[in-house]
Amino acid sequence: MTFNERMTYTASSCMARLRQINRVKHCFDRQTLIILINALVFSKLFCCSSVWSNTTEASLNKIQAVHNFACKIVSGAKKCDHITPLLKEHKWLPIRKQLYLRKAILVFKCMNGMASGYLADRFVKLYCSVFFGRTNTSI
Repeated sequence: MTFNERMTYTASSCMARLRQINRVKHCFDRQTLIILINALVFSKLFCCSSVWSNTTEASLNKIQAVHNFACKIVSGAKKCDHITPLLKEHKWLPIRKQLYLRKAILVFKCMNGMASGYLADRFVKLYCSVFFGRTNTSI
């Protein structure tokens, strides 16, 4: 199985779970729906996000479609409603920004010794200093 096939499989299995949740969403309140979607869909979707974050645009669009559908289920929105206001209402970042944030948090943890040893050991800190020309120049 190739990497893109794996991404397609993951996205389709998450969509199948979301369709099942969508059928019974009237039985749950909003907070319970969020917990269900986090447990059953987002946990699988973001399991190895640091690995697939550099994937193709087509694969990221599939993952974004899953994310959008989950947001519409929680919001009770219709299929034709715009997703951006709904994402902002729930304070959910788009997929590309989420991946960037996850990478930034991982780098922060590595820099400050909060990451696992095997990650922190591979992370190399580079110190750079900025020179403004002459040493006796005041800023």
